[in-house]
Amino acid sequence: MNQALQAIRDDFPNIKVVWRIWFGGAYSHDRAMRQLGLDAGIKWPNDVVVSRKKICGILTEMELDGDRIGHVVVGIGINVNTVSFPPELVDKATSLRLESGKIYDRTKVLSRVLACFEEDYEKFERDGNLSALRAAYEEILVNRNEQVKVLDPVSPYEGLAEGIDEGGRLLVRTPDGELHKIGAGEVSVRGLYTYV
Repeated sequence: MNQALQAIRDDFPNIKVVWRIWFGGAYSHDRAMRQLGLDAGIKWPNDVVVSRKKICGILTEMELDGDRIGHVVVGIGINVNTVSFPPELVDKATSLRLESGKIYDRTKVLSRVLACFEEDYEKFERDGNLSALRAAYEEILVNRNEQVKVLDPVSPYEGLAEGIDEGGRLLVRTPDGELHKIGAGEVSVRGLYTYV
């Protein structure tokens, strides 16, 4: 585990690497939730969902050193033993405990998540892109083959989410047949009728 975490702290050549860590982190967390017995999926790009509700989210923060990335901090929020949510989140959030009826040891959950992240990060480091994770990510992508609304601040639009490219960008085909490649942070994507 230390080797992968050390690699994350080393200098990065460009911002694409940060995006891939963020994207790969969501996949790793989804795998951990599945290993804990939950039927989890990913709402592109970085939310892990169960029963179409968010159970885990990932954020990244970075420090720039000129045109290079000095380091990246990956923040993970997992709803573990939460038993209730505010009314405005009841239909959008869930927890391991609510989904399984079990109380979880948070240390064991964290250990499982870090083990999955290390395995996946080693694949990313070896390949230099997300090709080794792409097919598996698409299999659990809950937005795939769904109508989505792209909340572009300039011109929002709707289309069919077809999957992702090797860089992790969401592929959305609009009714006119045009294929849009959406990078995280550029826009927000929502289901037409629900959070997912």
